[in-house]
Amino acid sequence: MQRDQSLIPLSQQHHDALALCVYIERARKSGHLDLAHWNREVAAAWEREIRWHFQSEEEIVFPAAQKVEGLRALVAELLAEHGKMRASFARSGQNALAADELLRFRQLLHVCSGLPV
Repeated sequence: MQRDQSLIPLSQQHHDALALCVYIERARKSGHLDLAHWNREVAAAWEREIRWHFQSEEEIVFPAAQKVEGLRALVAELLAEHGKMRASFARSGQNALAADELLRFRQLLHVCSGLPV
């Protein structure tokens, strides 16, 4: 089944979020997790793309999905995850994400972008 053309930008944004996750994980593995850098990167990702992505999902995709009884629980879970990630994005904008928070954020973003950790 082919994907509807209108979903392609959202899919690309999920890919970009997964790339951010990979870069954070590589930095963690290298032992060079520069928190100031990653706070800036996470905040920039929010401003550049993710806030618009969340808005599109929450205003268009999720309401449509909630009309399908079998998807209501998933939509509720995704909305809760958006809330958790919004808190991390806000903390990154204040240069306040600690290493453990950054890694939890990476894990949640990874899962929400479509792949298990």
